[in-house]
Amino acid sequence: MHGKVGQDVILGLRPERITDSRSAHDVSDTSLQPVDVRVDVIEPTGPDTLVFAQVNGKRVVSRVHPASNPQPLSNMTLLFDVSKAVLFDPSTEERLA
Repeated sequence: MHGKVGQDVILGLRPERITDSRSAHDVSDTSLQPVDVRVDVIEPTGPDTLVFAQVNGKRVVSRVHPASNPQPLSNMTLLFDVSKAVLFDPSTEERLA
C-alpha cells in the first residue's frame, strides 16, 4: 500500500458506513469524518432512508435514519466511517491490500 502514496485511488464505503448523526453509534468517534453534501434524491425504505448525493463529482449513497428527514436539494452533513474504507486501484479496479 505504501507504493500508492500520492497516487489516485478509489475509496469504497458501503452505504451503511455513510450515515447521519442519528444513526451513528458514536458521533465523537474520530473515524467518522463529517462531509457536507447537497441531497440529490432520497428513497425511503422503511427502517432507513437512502440519500443520494455528490462528493467531488462522484455519486454517493448513504443510509440515514428516517427521522433525519432529508429533503432533495437541501444540505445535510453525512458521517463517513473511514475505519471501514476499502481502497481500489483506479486503472484496474482491483482492491489494494
